[in-house]
Amino acid sequence: MNKYAVLSVLLVGLGWTPLGKAAEFALPPDACVVFLGDILTQQGLYADAVEAFVRVAYPTHRARFFRFGYMGATPGSLRGVFEQEVVGLKPKPTHVVVCVGLHTVNMRVISEEELSRYRSELEELVRRIQAEKIKVILVTPPSADLNRNVRLMSLEFNSSTLGPLARVVGEVASAYGAEVVDWYTVSLEQREKRQQSEANFSFSRDGLRPQAEGNALLAALLLEHWKAQPMRASITLDWEKAEVTADQGKVSAERLGSDEMKLTFEGLPIPWVLPARRGEQASAEWYARRLCQFDFQVKGLSAPGLILEADRRSSTVGREQLEKGFDLAASELLAQGPQAMRLVQLINVKNKLFAQRRVDQDAKRPVDEELLEAYETLMKAYDLYHAGYVRMLDNSARRMDLELTLKAAAPSDQDALRGIHQPRRPKVTRQGESGAESGPAGQAREASGDQDKDEPKDRRIHPRDDG
Repeated sequence: MNKYAVLSVLLVGLGWTPLGKAAEFALPPDACVVFLGDILTQQGLYADAVEAFVRVAYPTHRARFFRFGYMGATPGSLRGVFEQEVVGLKPKPTHVVVCVGLHTVNMRVISEEELSRYRSELEELVRRIQAEKIKVILVTPPSADLNRNVRLMSLEFNSSTLGPLARVVGEVASAYGAEVVDWYTVSLEQREKRQQSEANFSFSRDGLRPQAEGNALLAALLLEHWKAQPMRASITLDWEKAEVTADQGKVSAERLGSDEMKLTFEGLPIPWVLPARRGEQASAEWYARRLCQFDFQVKGLSAPGLILEADRRSSTVGREQLEKGFDLAASELLAQGPQAMRLVQLINVKNKLFAQRRVDQDAKRPVDEELLEAYETLMKAYDLYHAGYVRMLDNSARRMDLELTLKAAAPSDQDALRGIHQPRRPKVTRQGESGAESGPAGQAREASGDQDKDEPKDRRIHPRDDG
């Protein structure tokens, strides 16, 4: 048994739910989920991805999602956040996801005293949340990539710090009947697996803080824990006969020439759009992709591959890959489509708006009586904008129409001959950017900036609640 298998076995015994077991989705239709944590929750990549999946995979659900994340947060300070921000929240939270610990000691070996304080503060936080009759889900910190950081390697940071923190999270969950998601062990396993084919693969550029794919991994682990069923679609095209079938929505084929065809989809599910840095996309190798796969298979193709085009986006896919099955959901052809991007943008702005309201609630509170009325009006405006975005999300489309043009690739297209999926698009835009907005919504977008930046605007650290 390897060095982290023991922890994995422990956490499996504490409630880990593997993918594939048929079961009801554990989040009820009216669930209210609060993400409570440090800078990773503040950036919101994993939390927003969870919300996006629930909205597209369970269209009848009206679950609500809120996130409270702060740079430098500890379990003790998060108890103060819970008292000030979560207690009294409407609708009443049904689940609180706690993700804190990655930056507990800032790249040094954790001492026994610090580990003991982390345990006691986490226990107090769990007890306080449970006192409100709310389910608690504890997330272990992710593992570090020691090969990316000389200091982390010299400290043996996984075995000296993150591993012990993950163990404490599991033990606290077991002692208090809380649920647990083991990001630590799975990130170790997935990194080793990916490095077998990609020697330089890492979830993190600095070795410590996970980037888009690492956050998508946590989103998938949370959804699997809640027994979310994968989104699946199967599309089969006979190129010679120009016949196409699909098990989701409606699809028809029209031949435009000997080497060109158009597929028209009606009611195709919007795919799960995963977080990705500018210029990147969620490839089929991502762990999270297992929760959303639209298999597109082409038979009877004599050309070396196809050029797929939709809404000025194109991808070249080799014949071998098409014969085996190409995941359309992993391509920008669907993920960057207008319906999918609108859903992502609504979630993005809604959550940034909520975060900015909390900043201004403190920063813009007037000391002059003459400004109190204006202040109250501003806060009400934020609330109205937020409620409006929630309604827009509830009413947004969950299925999409799509015209997909297929052109036979020429033998000179070396990418197609090698069977490589090569996306091409004229312009890359950041998720969540759809033009200028006025009012609090626009202010929230400007203040939050790029969610991939290392230091978000909201830097408030609640004082530690040691009581």
